Amino acid sequence: MIHLLLGPLLALCQAPLEVVPTELAPLAKQVASLAKHAAVSTLSAKAWTNAQKAADAEALQEALDAQAVLEVRINPEGRVKLARGLGTTSLQAGKPTPLLVKVVNGSGGQQRLKPLLQCPGLANSPIQAAWFQGAPGLGQDLNGHLVEYRLLLLTASKPGLFEVVFSMEAGQGTQDLGFRGETPLLLRVKP
Repeated sequence: MIHLLLGPLLALCQAPLEVVPTELAPLAKQVASLAKHAAVSTLSAKAWTNAQKAADAEALQEALDAQAVLEVRINPEGRVKLARGLGTTSLQAGKPTPLLVKVVNGSGGQQRLKPLLQCPGLANSPIQAAWFQGAPGLGQDLNGHLVEYRLLLLTASKPGLFEVVFSMEAGQGTQDLGFRGETPLLLRVKP
């Protein structure tokens, strides 16, 4: 019974991601590269089509933000903050599942973004995370643009319902102050 209530309750806590004023050309180029790999993505074909037809950077972000599961914000000092997006996902045991991640890089740096996750109460996490490395500019190293989108691949070793606490690291000393550098995510893993 409790599991049936968690979905609607979590949806009430989530807010749409903020659209950030930025240049269209670099963002459109990066999204076009991601769209080539749409087969590995859980995004709907309609979201990719709307993003590629966008007349400006704001419309492009609106098309993809509704499907982004996480948002990473790096402030000018390099501190990393993480927030939950509106996107949803379910995993299948043993099969990598991509999540769309929006990165707002206020530092302009080209740092390496490392995903970290833990399952509270479990010594060994049954879920592993790695960046999709299928094309140049899509891996763990940021391009230095204000807004970028990435695919984070999650692989679960066993079925079940797991709470995962995500955090991101962009180098030593980049954890956000005030514990805003991590966010929980409830994942259902199918057999």
